Amino acid sequence: MARKSRKNVQATPAVVVGPVQYKVALYARISVENEQKREADTIGNQIALLKDFVSQHQDLVVFDLYCDDDISGVSFVRPEFARMMNDIRAGKVTCVIVKDLSRLGRNMIESGEYIEQIFPRMGVRFISVTDRFDSLRDDADISIQLKNFANEAYARDISKKIRAVKRTQQLAGKWTTGNAIWYLQTIKKILVDPVYLGWIVSGKYRSQLCERGTKTTVKTPEEEWIINKGMHEPIVSKELFDKVQDILSARQSEQGLATIYDSKSKRRSMFKGILRCGECGRSMYLRSKSNRGYYYYCTLHENYNATICPKKAVKQEDVESLALRLIQTQIRAFSDAQRLIANLNATPSSQTRYQIYETQIDDAKRKIEKFNQLKAALYGDFADGLLSHQDYTDLSEDYSRRADDLRIFIAELEKEKEKYSAGFGSKMQWALLIEKYKDQESLDAEMAAAFIETLTLFNDGHVEVAFRHRDEIEQVLYVAATRGKEAERYAG
Repeated sequence: MARKSRKNVQATPAVVVGPVQYKVALYARISVENEQKREADTIGNQIALLKDFVSQHQDLVVFDLYCDDDISGVSFVRPEFARMMNDIRAGKVTCVIVKDLSRLGRNMIESGEYIEQIFPRMGVRFISVTDRFDSLRDDADISIQLKNFANEAYARDISKKIRAVKRTQQLAGKWTTGNAIWYLQTIKKILVDPVYLGWIVSGKYRSQLCERGTKTTVKTPEEEWIINKGMHEPIVSKELFDKVQDILSARQSEQGLATIYDSKSKRRSMFKGILRCGECGRSMYLRSKSNRGYYYYCTLHENYNATICPKKAVKQEDVESLALRLIQTQIRAFSDAQRLIANLNATPSSQTRYQIYETQIDDAKRKIEKFNQLKAALYGDFADGLLSHQDYTDLSEDYSRRADDLRIFIAELEKEKEKYSAGFGSKMQWALLIEKYKDQESLDAEMAAAFIETLTLFNDGHVEVAFRHRDEIEQVLYVAATRGKEAERYAG
């Protein structure tokens, strides 16, 4: 075998290829009919989940957020979705991420067309976070949607069957609530629950899954409850039980609800339904503490001990002054941002931009009217035999599609125009609240409830606050920041 010469052999340098960076569109949507889930599944919550997902993947970089609020998922005629598609066509976006498939759309056929055909054809990666679907590694198969649809239908069917079985068991006096009655250990439970009379009360709540497709339960009227007496040995007598109910009813009437008032002084809590314990998640209530003033207590800590919940009581004045400072800080941030936008919008360049948007909107409206007229005239041509049925249908659909595209375009222009209006943000709820409470120097229950959704206190001093209408705050701050940078860029 001939020997191979090793002379003049140069090593070829290795080529290092970095990971592909995807320019991400975070798309969120919530529909107006979805009120039961709205509080838990807000646009803000969807975006937070999506941002958290992106932060865990080095190959993903957020390009922009696209949020269609109060818009049905049945139709794909949505302003923010259209803007996202325009950015995809312009090459600005190469990956679309949604919380789940229903956020993309509830029309299975059209959603499947986007997942299977449109996105792949445009070179766009599609990710559905909670469905654990990623088109980069999974086949873009409409079966994933059919699976979800089948699961939902299956869940509804099972719900009906389980309810029928439970109803039969309840009528027979059998226990159906999961936990054995002898493990309910609080005195209050014994005092108010008729199960300790030897009764079994069933059917107090009914699942909504088979009727409305939601996993919530509703309380049924008392006359529809199923009460089986003498089902086991009673712990308390009927006479004692009735006497206790009378005492509790009288005490509640005299002293007020514990969730609202201090039981002794009847002093009203300022944070009903707002103040939460950060350690256990329970509500915190106002109570007097000997001669040391008033404190907000965690109910678990107060009724049990620190091993159940370690949250210590917090002075009333400390909590209320903290809440007031938080509201005032947010008011200043909103007002300063709104003032900055108003000053920028008073400049000639901003007023010119505003007029340009108005002109574009008027032009688009005239084009819509033109398409409507053309569509109306088609039937006459069809009736006169100038158009075939196929030509009539095709042209009619084409004019309708063009008009719909223009309506989406107008919605986008209206949003952009508003950013340059003299009264930007003046009709927002935050602006109205600020106007109402601008002269109020001390906090009261009405003001706290108007601004704060939840205020959560932790043992280490950490505080979390969720303001109402926080999407408005985020929008105004975002517009102020982008408009400020825009002004600096043109000034430079």
